[in-house]
Amino acid sequence: MTPFAVIAEMPTASMLAEPAGLGSILYVGIGASVLAFCAWQTGVAKLGASRAGVFLNFVPVFTLILGVLVLKEPLTPQKVMGVGMVLLGVLFSRTGKTFV
Repeated sequence: MTPFAVIAEMPTASMLAEPAGLGSILYVGIGASVLAFCAWQTGVAKLGASRAGVFLNFVPVFTLILGVLVLKEPLTPQKVMGVGMVLLGVLFSRTGKTFV
C-alpha cells in the first residue's frame, strides 16, 4: 500500500508526530499484519487446514466486537443475529449435523 500512500501524500509528517497516528500505523503494520499472520499459521499447523478454515468465519465477529469496544459503535439486533448465525454455522460445521 506504500505506493498508493505516497501518491495520496499520506501519511503526512504531522500525522506521524501524533501518538494516535503512529499507533495506528504500528498496529496495522505489526499487529494486524505480522502477529495475526503468525498466530493464524500456528493455528493451521496445530489444527490442520480443514479444521482451522472454519474459524475464518469469526473474522466479522471479532470485527464487530472491536468496533463496539474500541469505536463505540452501537450493537444493533441485526448485528447480534449475524453473530448468532455465524456461531450456529460454525457449530453445525463442527458437529456434522444438517437439516436436510
